[in-house]
Amino acid sequence: MFKRKMLSAFFGVLLIISTFQILYMNKPEIHGGFPLFFNHHIVGDEKNEEDLNPRDFGAVGDGIADDTVALQAWLDAPGIEKDLGNGSYKITSGLISSNVGVTIKSKRGVILAYRPNIIMLTVEGGNSQVSIELDGNNQATGGILIKSAGCKVNKSMIKNIFGGNQTAFGIKSQSPRGIRIENNTIKNIHGTANGKFGDNIGASRAILVTSKVNSTEMNIVKNNTIVGVTGEEGDGIQFLFNDGSFPFLNAKGVILNNTIKDINRRAIKVQASNVKVLNNTHINNLTIDELPNAANLIDVIHSNDIVVQNNTLDARLFLGIKLSGDSNNRASRIIVKGNKIRGGHTLSSRNRAATNGINWDFVQDSEILYNSISDSVFPISGSNGTNIIIDNNLFWGDGLNPAINILSSNSKISVANNKQISGKRSYLIINNASN
Repeated sequence: MFKRKMLSAFFGVLLIISTFQILYMNKPEIHGGFPLFFNHHIVGDEKNEEDLNPRDFGAVGDGIADDTVALQAWLDAPGIEKDLGNGSYKITSGLISSNVGVTIKSKRGVILAYRPNIIMLTVEGGNSQVSIELDGNNQATGGILIKSAGCKVNKSMIKNIFGGNQTAFGIKSQSPRGIRIENNTIKNIHGTANGKFGDNIGASRAILVTSKVNSTEMNIVKNNTIVGVTGEEGDGIQFLFNDGSFPFLNAKGVILNNTIKDINRRAIKVQASNVKVLNNTHINNLTIDELPNAANLIDVIHSNDIVVQNNTLDARLFLGIKLSGDSNNRASRIIVKGNKIRGGHTLSSRNRAATNGINWDFVQDSEILYNSISDSVFPISGSNGTNIIIDNNLFWGDGLNPAINILSSNSKISVANNKQISGKRSYLIINNASN
């Protein structure tokens, strides 16, 4: 009798618990306002946004069929998760992503360009993230163009971009409200030449961050691998914040820990104020004949409040770091610190007669500190500078010229604690600056 009562009580408790669970699950606010027994078939059949891929819109993905229309429909469709999936998707016109907050990714798929002079993907929707593989097939002139705020391009692969009569680029941002470009691989960006510098024809950039107004948010270019940027003006990374006046505008920029290999003009070009260039590495395997227009590996032009620190530069066929303003607008408050520069010979005469490690022209209120420079004829030199501190720099290599050569056009140049570690020079320092 006692056991029967205990069993009855036990099953009674189970019944109460089960009834409570059913009532709770049938509350209107659960499962979108529908009772469980009306909603179970909707839950089971509901399409997950993460499963949305171009094949749902008719894409073939065999690299032969033209998937442009299907891919554009995929980007236009509601949902914030866009997964390219497997396959090779051929396009014959540029794609546009205009939805806000979208993530576009390709784990194993690639988009292939089959028409010249197109920009493969333009992102107009803010707060978007792009992790995608694009192959320009040496026809597309641009990889990814970011036009809106709060976007991130991360772990993308962009390759084989060709610019005919215009600038070729891997990733370009023209938003004044910040961008993060991180962990991408960009290969083989090439532009044609017309014999004129500065007209964009023949220019090629792996990464270009640009605006015509001051930036309101950070622009971060970090941990990218860049290989092969060639043409008349092949630069790895460029910041250009320009409204037509000097100094250049505030970029709130960080260029950090990028590896830049086999570019034929500059590794990093800074035409923007308030930029930090930190811990980047330049490697060169190009020959002298492949570098007809090699210039300063880090070129800071008409820009204030710049830090160039802890970069490693292979400058054997290039110049090292250049800081420049002009007589009306001196570049100001630039710190060049802790960089390692391996020098080499210039291109004009195939010797080292004019190579500079660090050079300035029309610069003021700046510092050159703790840099290590080898095999440069003029490791540190400059003209038209004022209030510049040159301290604790180290030099290696022989030379007939001084390690530090300060021309008479300078004034108020402080020099201290610099050392020649190995090799011989006629003088360590020649300082002709006025006080």
